[in-house]
Amino acid sequence: GYHNSEQFFALGHGKAAREALETCVSCHAENDCMRCHSATQGRHFNPHGPNFDASKLKSRNPQMCSACHGRNIPG
Repeated sequence: GYHNSEQFFALGHGKAAREALETCVSCHAENDCMRCHSATQGRHFNPHGPNFDASKLKSRNPQMCSACHGRNIPG
């Protein structure tokens, strides 16, 4: 039912995912995201929002980066 509240939810779901990813993963698996948001496969949509700080995320949890980038994590 969550997606039904907005007609074009898929176009603006990034903000919701950045604010509360836990709500997404309660129904969706990582594979669902990777269909569109992957540097190596799929549609190659960039999942990084405005003011994304790759260095900060990489230092906190490099496994998050490797989920999409594999071993080729950008600097």
